[in-house]
Amino acid sequence: MKAKNRVALATLSAALLACSAEPAGEAAVDPAPALPATPAPSHDFAIATDAGIYFLDRDATHLRTTINYTYTNRTGELVSLLNCNGAYGVRLEKLDAGDWATAWIPGMNACLSEPIQLAPGESLEDRVEIVGGESGSEVFPHFQTEMTGTFRLVIDSAILDYQPNGPWEKKPPMEERVSNPFEIRVRG
Repeated sequence: MKAKNRVALATLSAALLACSAEPAGEAAVDPAPALPATPAPSHDFAIATDAGIYFLDRDATHLRTTINYTYTNRTGELVSLLNCNGAYGVRLEKLDAGDWATAWIPGMNACLSEPIQLAPGESLEDRVEIVGGESGSEVFPHFQTEMTGTFRLVIDSAILDYQPNGPWEKKPPMEERVSNPFEIRVRG
């Protein structure tokens, strides 16, 4: 009788392992707390993020995460991103009582490199490293608000009227420079 139970148990175990998404012996461990279902990022926005939820991780002085995104020029005109050695202005806004307010702006160098240009319909894949001290801290850059809630990315350096010596006054409409909304949670 014990031999039959062992064979049945072994067969059941093998069947369960075969159905698992993880290779045998490598159990997946998710340190993140359970979350409510969040819709996938929408491609109805000029900027599409790669996730609907991001976690800010703590170290000794900062909170940090990385957001990968794709920016698509949907304006019908040439978009130029003013930049310094490839770094261009992307800020984070938080939804607060129905309005969007700046939550974080990165520190950047102040040089002026050749513009990154996107023809109508062209896309650029990039990422932004969100790093900052908590709101009210003396760490730079610091977050300008509590960092749990609904956020979006905004590209501030996009212009439509690039000329080598400026002035640059024509920005794409705001809806052509923002991402889908996403959640940020602080971990640790």
